Amino acid sequence: MKKLILLLFFCSITLVNAQEKLTMNESTKKYEMNYELDFTGQSQKNLFMELGEWLAVNYSGEGSNLKFSDEKKGMIIFNGAMIKRATGADVLLTFTMTFHVSEDKISCNITNFLAEPRAVLVRQRKYEYEKIRTKKIFKFTEVEINAAINNLIIAVKK
Repeated sequence: MKKLILLLFFCSITLVNAQEKLTMNESTKKYEMNYELDFTGQSQKNLFMELGEWLAVNYSGEGSNLKFSDEKKGMIIFNGAMIKRATGADVLLTFTMTFHVSEDKISCNITNFLAEPRAVLVRQRKYEYEKIRTKKIFKFTEVEINAAINNLIIAVKK
């Protein structure tokens, strides 16, 4: 029983670390989310491999693609995308994820958020500070990205 309580306690600490909010970076004037994920006892090589698998499984749809990957530097830059189903028109949310992988740790910066109504994807592209102002889009983005990062934590710790 004590072991179960300790396990639940440590899992809840890890999951709390993955609950981030979109915040404005004052120097770039762009919204971003930052994560520092601790994987004590995991090698850089293993973390890099697990991260690559997680990206392939979770971000294989429209708008998602790998921009840069270097295992020696421990760096992955990936463009992610999610579709927000909404009344009237769906919105494609895209963002850039920059991962730094080292022994025991994955750092992640998510920025360059774009929200594009599906009907005008080809005609125009509106940047985050023009289109992501609504609370619903912010909340959807935060909830979905936090859920994805929590899935990464579970996948790596399996």
